Amino acid sequence: MNARSRDLLNTSPKGVFKQFPEFSKLTINDREKYESVAKDLPPLSDLGFPTLMFWWNSLDACAVSELNGNLVISYWMPGMEDVSGLSLVGSSDVEQSICEIFDWQASQGARPMITHVPEFVISRVEHPDMFLCTPEREFDEYIYRISDFYPLANIDVVRRKRLGAFLRATTGKSVTIRSINLTEPDNVRTLLDAVDSWRQTDRLNESVAMERDSIRVAIKDHAALGIRNLCIFVDGELQGFCLYYVSADGKYAVITNGRANTLYVGTFEYGFCMFAGVFQEDGMDFINMESDLGSQYMRSLKLALGPADYFRKYKLEPAYASEVVLR
Repeated sequence: MNARSRDLLNTSPKGVFKQFPEFSKLTINDREKYESVAKDLPPLSDLGFPTLMFWWNSLDACAVSELNGNLVISYWMPGMEDVSGLSLVGSSDVEQSICEIFDWQASQGARPMITHVPEFVISRVEHPDMFLCTPEREFDEYIYRISDFYPLANIDVVRRKRLGAFLRATTGKSVTIRSINLTEPDNVRTLLDAVDSWRQTDRLNESVAMERDSIRVAIKDHAALGIRNLCIFVDGELQGFCLYYVSADGKYAVITNGRANTLYVGTFEYGFCMFAGVFQEDGMDFINMESDLGSQYMRSLKLALGPADYFRKYKLEPAYASEVVLR
């Protein structure tokens, strides 16, 4: 657990949502209400309102409730029931809250289990022998220190070679980094066309239909969700972009989606470093690149960038669950 997570353990919702086991459905109009409750939580992407809305809200399924001053979040994704479930977020009476969730699940004939539990919550468990705690490596979020990527003099030799390849390939060309106005239909069409066309060019741009849908929602509802964008243009042609939002404390850029054309070698690395420069100018210190969802390619790519830390997550079950399995 990093220092920031330890500093933000004292969070307490104040009766904004229904009490567990009842749930309040989250809609795009609930951003202010949700963020009033979650504003002091560590900046995990899976706790961010934008991510809840365009990733975990398929079929309007995203819902939250309160339990002993904590949040219970219902993460559910159609066709991915193995990674769906309830999660607990907070620091108040954590063990009691976990047991209450288990008891309720058992009363419903469901398997007692909570998923995607952040490390800062696990650290509040006083009797770990009561629970089976399984790391969810595929949901760990990658954290990068912006000063490792900008100024460019700070980057390591391997990244410098990739940047050199991009700079040589674009010698004599106009390279610009800027955001575009997503209220203009032509700009929206440019991004969505890039998502579709670049998908055929490289594993970096591979995506499932649900992810492409999430990009469309992020773009369409960018104003309501607080989504910003940065783009790379070479001679006026789009070559890469990222969609992101800023954490409540203003210190993290949470990149929710990113794409890079493969026309020029090193576009991804160049874009990441230059985007880091913009984030730095805006007062941010870290980038959250979300999880790899178990993709070995994305894991290799994100590890190669050199994360400074992780926001780790776990699955919790009662300790007696192992005895049931053995029987």
